[in-house]
Amino acid sequence: RVLKRLETRFGFTDDVEITLEMDPNTFDARKAREVRALGVSRVSVGAQSFDDKLLQICGRSHTVADTYRALEWLSAAGFDDSVSVDLISGLPHQTAAAWRKSLDALLKIAPAHVSTYDLELDGKTRFARIYTPGEPPLPDENAAAEMYEASVATLCGPHLNLTHYETSNFARRGRESRHNHVYWHNRPYYAFGMSAVSYVENKRVARPRRLQEYYAWVRTHASSNSEDGSDQFVTDQAQFEETLMLGLRLAAGLDLSAVEQRFGRAAADFVVTHTQQHVRSGLCAYENSFSRLRLTDPKGFLLQNVILSDLVAALP
Repeated sequence: RVLKRLETRFGFTDDVEITLEMDPNTFDARKAREVRALGVSRVSVGAQSFDDKLLQICGRSHTVADTYRALEWLSAAGFDDSVSVDLISGLPHQTAAAWRKSLDALLKIAPAHVSTYDLELDGKTRFARIYTPGEPPLPDENAAAEMYEASVATLCGPHLNLTHYETSNFARRGRESRHNHVYWHNRPYYAFGMSAVSYVENKRVARPRRLQEYYAWVRTHASSNSEDGSDQFVTDQAQFEETLMLGLRLAAGLDLSAVEQRFGRAAADFVVTHTQQHVRSGLCAYENSFSRLRLTDPKGFLLQNVILSDLVAALP
């Protein structure tokens, strides 16, 4: 019903991408067939690791065997070339050898898309309360960098031959995540449901994170299309900073002609002026007569926060 209402309201193209996150141990073969029949065209599987011990440490409800079973069910349901497998590096007690074990599993599975994320310690999570970044049992910066470099070498190597098209994402040509490109190019988007955040007309519109609060919000505001005062206006400078941060994540780089069109010539010149030192150090490079700035792989990707921090610090 949700998909039908969205199609009626916005319209779907014939090749619309509809992605669903489906974690192992949360569905079976029948459910995989049902979501395919509904029109879901792409599935993201939260494998996280191919090491049962690490899955237990992270409190995951599935095992490695569950992941293999989930992938088999999705393949049988017709998702052969449209499954993305998600992995997390930087986990507690994770070694470079353990990370390579997960990468080796991908060599056998040969998915069309892979996302590799470094563990982030959100201040509200249990991990953030008990672990400190870079300190045991978490891997240090050197170990984390080694894992990232191993990801690039393995996933882009001759066996899988995936394209490293974004900091954390790898895909066969033509199988890149299309909906994520909307975010990386800092374009507007709608979001629906509990905890969802839309970005429309230079405003972020957040929905309540708790179920009962969300129900109350729907009863009070949704039917009348009224605002609840939680909308956050995104200033021009904030939009510029976000465009830099998101654009630099793409292997294709930051399109400076688009920056100039959206923010003015001075903004594009600012980027060129304040990245020269990083070009000289081999972290980034300009292409097409300074019309595009891209990070080098993997060195530039690993140190992209340094480049972004320098750019933000130089802002007037």
